[in-house]
Amino acid sequence: MAAVIACAMTEELEPFLARAQHVSEVGGPASSRDHQRFYRAELAQRPVALVLSGIGLVNAAGAATVALAHFSTDRYLLAGTTGGLGTRVQVRDVVAGTRARYFDADATGFGYEPGQIPQMPAEYVGLEAPAFATHAGLVLSGNSFVQADIAEQTRARFPGALAVDMETAAAAQVCYQHGVGWLSLRAVSDLCGPEAGQEFHVGAEVAAELSAQAVERYLAD
Repeated sequence: MAAVIACAMTEELEPFLARAQHVSEVGGPASSRDHQRFYRAELAQRPVALVLSGIGLVNAAGAATVALAHFSTDRYLLAGTTGGLGTRVQVRDVVAGTRARYFDADATGFGYEPGQIPQMPAEYVGLEAPAFATHAGLVLSGNSFVQADIAEQTRARFPGALAVDMETAAAAQVCYQHGVGWLSLRAVSDLCGPEAGQEFHVGAEVAAELSAQAVERYLAD
């Protein structure tokens, strides 16, 4: 399989389902409370799996674990929307996350680096970014939204971080444990700490479509 493509929200997965061919759902929900979905499909003339993980670190890790148990692949792609954190990041930019850390993990009192889970790497290193990405590098994940009031302290703690979300680092950790390459190709829908005069928000559907275009182009190259 060319790749597993995971999105947190239905709005992020819809552009993939709209452009994919031969879509068939695999399995079914474990209960009425299970919103995760898994599909086989064809995208850019390549066989892929499409995953609706749900929002947050636990959902992302659980979905990645299930997906990698059911689909044979060497690429796990995170797609959809993200919050722009880097000072040069703008809405609609495509951010290729090639490194991931948790922004709200803190075991520094035991000698670990900021964002490092004990007994895990300080950061998770993914696949090489495509040349067409607007930005490439470090992305952050956590179970909190990074709003304007904490954006500056997050930038200070993680210099060079480009964007934040609630899934990538957790999925990257699962990929690390399974020996599978990963890459985040998300488009910026909001700026965490916009400067005066900046456009700071576009609809999730706009960013989701840009992410889907980027993933399709990445698979076609």
